[in-house]
Amino acid sequence: MFASSSQAAPLIANALGATTLPRHAVLAIDGRTGSGKTTLAGQLAKELAPKYSVCRVEVERHIEGWAGLASGLRDLARGPIPQFRAAGACELPVWDWHADAWGQVERVPAQGIASVMLLVGCGSSSRALAPLLDGSIWLDAPRDLRKQRVTSREGSPDSWWEMWETQHTELLEQWDSASHATWRVSELSGS
Repeated sequence: MFASSSQAAPLIANALGATTLPRHAVLAIDGRTGSGKTTLAGQLAKELAPKYSVCRVEVERHIEGWAGLASGLRDLARGPIPQFRAAGACELPVWDWHADAWGQVERVPAQGIASVMLLVGCGSSSRALAPLLDGSIWLDAPRDLRKQRVTSREGSPDSWWEMWETQHTELLEQWDSASHATWRVSELSGS
């Protein structure tokens, strides 16, 4: 267990560098909303960059709105993630949160191929995706800290917070992503 993402990123990168990863590996960075997943993904991508070509996929960009977490994760597991594992690139539909509709399709990475995909977001290591992963990281953080972080970056989450938390809880009841994680990070402060 690591005490912060800044401590975890270099150690996880070193551990990955010491192993033989598949040609196109997928690593999930999971945790509750506001736990620091995107921050850790950025730090880990920098640490991995000298050895691997890394792309990042933010789960929330590729699921159908606030009520679509479980079905969106299943859709990722059925198509884009296996496509990436086979070829080092994939095409992902993008959800337009303002229009409340599917928008463009994006290629990940935008050009070429990647050797590592960081799949970042709530449910990224859920039961549907777990068999496709080469490792996972679970981030813990207290609810008050998580809500404070989300409010600071997006404004009040009151219109969607409980709906999202409920969906994530249901996924965790089906598959305890935290206990199945390869690595765990516990963010107890705002660091």
